[in-house]
Amino acid sequence: MPKWWKIGFVSVLLVTTGALSAYVALQEPTLDEEISAQVAEYADTDYLYWDWADEAVCDLYERCQFIEIYDTARCADQILVPMRLEDVNEDWVAAASTVMRSPGKHGGVLVELGVNRADFEYFAIGDVRCTYALPTGEAGL
Repeated sequence: MPKWWKIGFVSVLLVTTGALSAYVALQEPTLDEEISAQVAEYADTDYLYWDWADEAVCDLYERCQFIEIYDTARCADQILVPMRLEDVNEDWVAAASTVMRSPGKHGGVLVELGVNRADFEYFAIGDVRCTYALPTGEAGL
């Protein structure tokens, strides 16, 4: 066999082996699980636990709902509370969000959320989380 055939054969063998190794490594399920675990761990640090609160009088808004947000000390800057306004049939009417400065408390903080409109029936609140977004307004703390 000529010398250049041997060089070509070895080169093709090395390239094929390297490509096959990369393909197998990318298909390895443990890599996907590790990445998913890191993403889930990061997401958990941004979300805050909250619960509905029993307050009746709106101070800042025409229509409001009070929630208690826990461990706001985890948020260095601000907190985002996304809301969905729904009608009697629980159909979407509008979306509203509140971005407020984080109180930085380890316990619970009572927060008034609301809007100045009356064409809806229910507040549906999404995941409360830490954010660095621009403030949208004052929230009652």
